[in-house]
Parts: sequence; structure tokens; C-alpha cells
Amino acid sequence: MKNTKPKIKDIKSLLSRIKDPELGVDIISLGFIKKIEVMKNRIKISMVLTFFGCPFASIMVSQIQKILEKEYSEYIIDITILNQKWMPPKSLKIK
Repeated sequence: MKNTKPKIKDIKSLLSRIKDPELGVDIISLGFIKKIEVMKNRIKISMVLTFFGCPFASIMVSQIQKILEKEYSEYIIDITILNQKWMPPKSLKIK
């Protein structure tokens, strides 16, 4: 069990391993993760998807849950999908 509070950059690094199954680009580069909050015993992730009703939503949420629970088992992982339109970052190059 870790005594140090998780750092946002470390959480982002973990989340960058998760790719959108359709686009093949990681969820950090895609700008899906809008907010990461670390509280006393909880990590809150607020995210958007490419579109409402995205069929890959449950897969990505499950992957986020799994990767964060493995690294930060003493924290409750709380993932919220925001009801807002995703806009690709200007720097993003999708083939």
C-alpha cells in the first residue's frame, strides 16, 4: 500500500496506455479526460466520449477502472462521463 498521494501526471501516464478502440489513439491525446481529482480516498475522473452513446464507452470505463485500481488499490475510482460534445485537440492527427 502506497502512502503517497497519487500525482495527476502519474494518473495521466497510466491513462495514456488506454486507446480508443475505434480511433487507435490514447484517451489522453484524444482529450477525453477533462478532469482528474485526487481526494482522501477517491480518484475522480471526468471524461467525454466521441459521441453520446459511443459503443466503446463501457470498454474504456472498464479499462480506466482496472488500470487505476491495480495501481491505487486503496482508492475508490469514480468515473463520470460528461454530457458534453468532444472536440478533437488541434494538435491531434488522426489517420
